[in-house]
Amino acid sequence: MEALSGAASGIAVVSLTIQLIQSVALVREFIQDVKGASKELQRLVGKLELLNALLDDAAKVLEQQSSLSGMHFPAPSMAIFKCLQDCEKSIQPLVDIVKKLSLPQSQSSWSTARLKSEIKLGLKAKEITTLETRIQHDIDLLTTNLSINQSGILMSLFPILLRSQETKLNSRTNSAVTSVSCSDSKLTIGTSDTVSSVPPSPVRYSQQTILVRSALEKLGLYRRKVVRYQDWTLKDQQSNVKSYKRDILWTAHEVSAVWTFLGFGLTFTQQYPYGSIFPTLRTYPIGDPSSRFYDIICDGSVRQLQEEISSGALHPFLRTAEGHSLLHYAAINHRSDICRLLLGYGVKPELSLRNQSPLSLALNICQPRSLPANTIDTYRCFLDDLDLVHELKRLDKKWFDGLACFGNDEAQWLWQKSLELFVGADLRRNQRVIIRRSCASVARRRHRLWHKSQFPAFRMNRDILSDIQYGRYQIIEAMFTVCEESMYSYIAGAQFLDWLVSLDLDPELCVVSERADRSPYIDNRRIVFERNWEQKWVLGFEWVLDHQAPGYSLLSEYPTLTVEKDWSLDWPFGGRDYWDRQYLDNRSARFNRRTTAKEHKERARSGKKPRSRMPGAWKW
Repeated sequence: MEALSGAASGIAVVSLTIQLIQSVALVREFIQDVKGASKELQRLVGKLELLNALLDDAAKVLEQQSSLSGMHFPAPSMAIFKCLQDCEKSIQPLVDIVKKLSLPQSQSSWSTARLKSEIKLGLKAKEITTLETRIQHDIDLLTTNLSINQSGILMSLFPILLRSQETKLNSRTNSAVTSVSCSDSKLTIGTSDTVSSVPPSPVRYSQQTILVRSALEKLGLYRRKVVRYQDWTLKDQQSNVKSYKRDILWTAHEVSAVWTFLGFGLTFTQQYPYGSIFPTLRTYPIGDPSSRFYDIICDGSVRQLQEEISSGALHPFLRTAEGHSLLHYAAINHRSDICRLLLGYGVKPELSLRNQSPLSLALNICQPRSLPANTIDTYRCFLDDLDLVHELKRLDKKWFDGLACFGNDEAQWLWQKSLELFVGADLRRNQRVIIRRSCASVARRRHRLWHKSQFPAFRMNRDILSDIQYGRYQIIEAMFTVCEESMYSYIAGAQFLDWLVSLDLDPELCVVSERADRSPYIDNRRIVFERNWEQKWVLGFEWVLDHQAPGYSLLSEYPTLTVEKDWSLDWPFGGRDYWDRQYLDNRSARFNRRTTAKEHKERARSGKKPRSRMPGAWKW
């Protein structure tokens, strides 16, 4: 019976709504035909149009709600029925007047015009403002009741949705969660909730961009080759062995014309095997971001950046003369929210003219500026468009050793992600880079989180342990290249030897194997590996300087104050460019004053008359 009564009340509400829509439309059309209507009548027509639109939407919602009543959906609220009755009472005087003055079939056109003029005068006399106020009150009341009705629907469905969610969670509790740990290691692992337990998809898409060097770069023309891959991870059910298959979806050749004097750049793109398609053309402005943009990147919000873009002060596709887009700057500062905003605008994570992608810049940070969760979230923004294998491969170059340092959480996430996405040689290459960079972060004392850094504690198989044992990863070179202090190199070396012992590896065999075919020197550092007075192994480096170079005695006597000290911005070791920026405004005036004073002294010394300073005087 309750279901039948609910259905009946819903039908009543819907029928009254449809009837009210017809009445409002009748009054609105009649008033619109009145010629020379006053401003009050025009405002009244606007209110009636708003009421008509609101009733039309309400009729659709209430009709659908009435059809679903009894299926976990409540019937339409009776408060809406009461509100519709009030709306009917408010416009009933207008409906009566319209029906009374409607044109009969036998009435002439002259009498019709007279009636419309009379209705215009009659509505003025009946205080149109009062009618307008009542209709606005009915609109507000109807909107409030519709909101309450929607809240009632949500409250009725909330227990059902909650039970469904609990069922899904209970079904997932039996699934195995992959953990990252080292069974024989005594080192602790920083826990992070950023590693997903959902099994990865067997199909993945990646993209590789190669910068093609040519002599046309002198003319501002740069070439790039873009390859889009489809990666398949195949698993044999019997032998439980993963295999890796890669297909090329398409290849594109890009030619970019970057002309700073014109203030914009052009990029032509031709995809293959779709050669019959006309090449696409993209244009973008060229310039330097304003200081306001740097402030937003460092400490601002997404809303502030949206306001800058909407106001026209900043173009989202802006690039510098070196090819860096706004996405590169956001990736450097690990602003994942701004990265997603720019990607939503259509900015693509392309290579700069220095062969740097946003992901490579996000990875190549020696001074972390954000929390590990924000850093990992920034990595996620580019995994669908860029290939992690090629981006980590860029870090395996020697000139990157001084830049890239991974924290514990970032290294754990990259290690787990590599296990999910890659197999074979690509996986081994990624693991090599991650281990080298993690060890380098421990040895780099100027790293902001160096006191929290520790040697990696991954689940490593026999092949990885064998490569470390026989020095194939070149960890010592990665560590001491970024280490700036000789004294601290012995501390990092002791931690490295303890890490090898925790992995059940031979420290002596590892160090000797790594330095066997290499020079005992790394730049100006001589590797020291010997036993101390306690017969324990000691690993570090000592500075070796050229004794014929000027200042050798000072540098060798006080290395802590000279070689190991960063004087990059302190006088007089600062570069000329830095001081030019500080005093450029006063340099010309100061030079002119000194030249004039010197000239006066020369004239006085030679006994000549000083030059007249009177404006317009003869200068001799």
